[in-house]
Amino acid sequence: MKGPISICIALASVPGCLLGADAVSIERLPVPEKTVAVSWNFGDQPTPRWQQGMLLGHGAEDGDVVAVGRDGQMKMHAKIWPEGAQRVSLQDVTVSPSGEFVAAGSAMDAAGAWSAWLAWLDRGGRVVKYVTLNPAAAVGVTFAPDGTLWALVRVHDDSFNDLRDYDMLRHYSAGGRLLGAALARGSFAYGGTYPAWSPCLTVTTDRVGFLSNRTDEWIEVSPESGKLLLRWRLPSTLRAGGVRIDSVAMTPDDAVYFNTSKQALRPGEKQEFGVYRLDRSTGVASQVDFSAVRSGDGWLSILGGEDGRLVAGENFERLSWISLR
Repeated sequence: MKGPISICIALASVPGCLLGADAVSIERLPVPEKTVAVSWNFGDQPTPRWQQGMLLGHGAEDGDVVAVGRDGQMKMHAKIWPEGAQRVSLQDVTVSPSGEFVAAGSAMDAAGAWSAWLAWLDRGGRVVKYVTLNPAAAVGVTFAPDGTLWALVRVHDDSFNDLRDYDMLRHYSAGGRLLGAALARGSFAYGGTYPAWSPCLTVTTDRVGFLSNRTDEWIEVSPESGKLLLRWRLPSTLRAGGVRIDSVAMTPDDAVYFNTSKQALRPGEKQEFGVYRLDRSTGVASQVDFSAVRSGDGWLSILGGEDGRLVAGENFERLSWISLR
């Protein structure tokens, strides 16, 4: 596999091995090529992800945005807090190929009214501008390789109920100008609930992909035409018996990796997790052997990828590069 890997991650699990009766091991991840220590404590934040040579993290309610480089050292630390805000909630953060940042969030003013926005930050972490989204709110944002931005949004009424008719994907220029929209909300059954919370939004040169965790589907759309390319129903291996998909990785050659976890249900059990790869020719998700990646009994997270390598983290304290070539 060649080229960068676009990935969205939200995985934090103790070691184990999640096996399905219909799973067939198709590849074995090798021992990491290198490992570095991470200087920032991500333990109190949502699981970070790897983009453009940086490990990105954000605080869900404190407005913090953090970027750590390949050497494990802090490259940017900013606080997003609009003037007059009483509360701030951040949903996602992404970094562009040129090093600027965008965070998806919302803020509550003194009157209790919420406003949703995309915040543009320069390379040093200074907020340059806010693009207001009301009555929409972004649940995921990711820069594409061409420097444009994709956002997965929901549009709601005054009672925050999901509307029936709007486009879920929005495409922005690098500077925040709306270029287009795609994927009608009507493509999904309406029940008042948004179909894609924690969507694991990923973008490559020819696909925009996200997880619909309400309908148990992986969705892909063409970034050029907005046409629906794939709507794949998750097999029972990835959705039954308490199994949850925590992350999805999509490579430029259209390989898709799913990371799963399963909570311990009985005393003495360990939380289990697994890695699966979608074979597009057969529509089968087969298991990947990741045992060589673990170095101990700590938490393992696959955080992103670059140059044909996956980037993994243990306890959010170390970064490891794993070759896929």
